[in-house]
Amino acid sequence: MSIEFYVYEYSDPTTNEIFYVGKGKENRCYDHIADAKRDSNKGNLHKKSKIRNILKEGLEPIVTIVYRTTNEQDAYDEEGRRIQLYGRRDLGTGPLTNLNDGGTGSTSPSKEIRNKIGSAMRGKKHSAESKRKITESLTGKIHSEETKQKMSEAAKGKVCSEETKQKMSKAKENYVPWNKGKQTGYVSAGAWQKGNEPWNKGKEHMKGEDNPMFGKNHSEDTKMKMSNAVKGRKRVYRKDGSYYMIKPEVV
Repeated sequence: MSIEFYVYEYSDPTTNEIFYVGKGKENRCYDHIADAKRDSNKGNLHKKSKIRNILKEGLEPIVTIVYRTTNEQDAYDEEGRRIQLYGRRDLGTGPLTNLNDGGTGSTSPSKEIRNKIGSAMRGKKHSAESKRKITESLTGKIHSEETKQKMSEAAKGKVCSEETKQKMSKAKENYVPWNKGKQTGYVSAGAWQKGNEPWNKGKEHMKGEDNPMFGKNHSEDTKMKMSNAVKGRKRVYRKDGSYYMIKPEVV
């Protein structure tokens, strides 16, 4: 049995205006609603926002299958034809929230659209609410090693312009470092013998139930990591009897 492909349209139930055209098979046409219900800010945000606004009204978008075929390319062609016919909102040619002209299966905005979005956003500042939402969406996320490598490669060799340096300098004005006025971990032997170590008071507050590790034990894996982290380090003593740790040379 051959696979059936189709082209579908999403319409606003309050206006009957078509706002999205897609190509799919099986239950693909309903995936956008399920995706909009999830707390995710990835993908086509214009489409998600439109669907979410409809859902907030206690309604659902009208999903209509307008074309069926067993030839996938024919489905792509029909999708592209309808997108061209109705027009895209991001191009100012129509109401559709599609980010490309269809016919390829790609959901990535074209370079032209990315440049337009960049130009429109350039110079604009995020509101406090927008910053909060961005922070919340990134909280707890960890970059993969591949992403870290890409970020590192992209930053290599880049030199900040004088204008950027001035902005960085200005941003630091009136900034008070978290450790300003605090003493470092270095303590002379004489002071130590007199019981004047700077963390004496703080140490008292970390005893018993006030200690965040109270009642907890490090896992064997954590113990191994802590052990490996200090392996090979040596103490270097100063004349006054105090010392500091140095890492072994890496050959």
